[in-house]
Amino acid sequence: MRVGIIGTGAIAQLHARAYRNIGYHVRACTDVSEEAGRRFATVTGAGFCTSYEAVCRHPDVDYVDVCTFPDFRLQPLEICAAHGKHIQVQKPMAISLETARAMIDTARRAGIVLGVMIIPTVASLAEDAMSAVPLALRQGSLAMGANRMQTTLRVVFPAALSGIAAAIVLGLSRAVGETMIVALA
Repeated sequence: MRVGIIGTGAIAQLHARAYRNIGYHVRACTDVSEEAGRRFATVTGAGFCTSYEAVCRHPDVDYVDVCTFPDFRLQPLEICAAHGKHIQVQKPMAISLETARAMIDTARRAGIVLGVMIIPTVASLAEDAMSAVPLALRQGSLAMGANRMQTTLRVVFPAALSGIAAAIVLGLSRAVGETMIVALA
């Protein structure tokens, strides 16, 4: 998968590392600070574009990851929609309910995916909960003849369930809470 990134701050650095880990390639990037954008491009091997429009239209980009403040999400989405490119934004997705609805409607009409990033929080905490299950439980299950899948589903997952549930609640609470903060501001 080939990614374009708009905004090259701290969260973009984490996203670029995650993309590299799963075999995705950052092909294009931009930032309001040309110096920061070019530095990010050098580190990631991406091409630097002088505008967000160029990232959204870039022929070597399959989807765009918008790592900006929530007041700048609709504009790239509209260009991505016009070019049939999927888009991912951070939470909260917009600064007003009207803008959020416009984003959803635009993506729906264009038939593109509009992703809102709350999953990494849930996934990271759930992974921590599963990793915290004592090794002795895993080893005991395997020693009794269970395979890895059976051990995960019948031993590790039930033992980690409270942590997984907490991860889901925390992720959703952050998404709603941060959206409420922006709505009230």
